[in-house]
Amino acid sequence: WADTRTTKSLEALLQVSKEIRGDDEEYEPNPRMVPAVYVWAKGGSFAEAVALSPDFAGNFVQVLHRVSEIMRQLSECLPILGETYADLTLIVEESMRKVKRGILAYESLHLA
Repeated sequence: WADTRTTKSLEALLQVSKEIRGDDEEYEPNPRMVPAVYVWAKGGSFAEAVALSPDFAGNFVQVLHRVSEIMRQLSECLPILGETYADLTLIVEESMRKVKRGILAYESLHLA
């Protein structure tokens, strides 16, 4: 599912994330979730994505929410950096739409 460049990019992103967070280990990104998130973003079914997840379905949904939130924050920050990042802004916004679909599109699954 991923080539060497993608894997190296993910490792670099995780390292930067760790440096930004410092010692805060409340949430440690799990690179083993990447295949499941990738399948989901490419339009796969929830069942297909969860089958690739090394964790429970609920944890997978939490990861998707985190990914979506990170992309939302990026899409808000990139325009501040100027036109240089206009293409990246479009890519992030499109990626966010691909991740935030289906079960993630609902604010809550609690029934009254």
